[in-house]
Amino acid sequence: MAVEVVLAIAVFTIVVLLVPAGAAAPGESWGFRAQERFAALVRTRLLPLRVARSAARTRASCLDLLDALAAELRAGRPAPAALARAAAPYPGLLVHTLGAHRLGGDLPVGLEVDAATSGAPVLRRLAACWRVGESTGAGLADAVGRLAVSTRESERVRLELAARTAEPRATMRVLAALPAFGLVLGAGLGADTVGWLFGTPAGRIVLALGLALEVLGLLWARRLIGSIEAAL
Repeated sequence: MAVEVVLAIAVFTIVVLLVPAGAAAPGESWGFRAQERFAALVRTRLLPLRVARSAARTRASCLDLLDALAAELRAGRPAPAALARAAAPYPGLLVHTLGAHRLGGDLPVGLEVDAATSGAPVLRRLAACWRVGESTGAGLADAVGRLAVSTRESERVRLELAARTAEPRATMRVLAALPAFGLVLGAGLGADTVGWLFGTPAGRIVLALGLALEVLGLLWARRLIGSIEAAL
């Protein structure tokens, strides 16, 4: 989160320093234009963090759902009733599936729709298991159990990756904070660094270039870490 905040502040400052007053459209103030660009940054850089946290909660709910469904099926409960009972604690996750169950509709179709709306691919795999079980008569409980095991293994790899990239992420945060530390150090030595950066043309240019390099460095580091995550 700290890195994204630094990115937001840096880009906003660059906009404030470099966007000319005449760059705004007729009827728009320069301040409005800067705020608009800052809001776009928040949407593209900060909001994905909330999405990532929501995806982690969804994955955890899906794991619990699979475990509960496998237990219900092994207990001998009919498949539709087992799914409805297992999904009861997660009504927001299986909205269309539970609706299909109440109306006597196609449960695999409901699972696929919920997979698309909730961003949970495991629900699509559950729908495939459901169709195979209906068409071949194969044991759905065993298939759901194996799906739960494979999903849990994928989540374990994801968590291990997060642990291994924790050190690079921490280093990235420290490097992002170093320029601010330099300003504090300069002020402590008696230099008017803030006044020079914001109050002189040369200082504004240096500040804008420094912030631009800061943003590029952070984005490059995030891209490297993201490429590692995507490869696993």
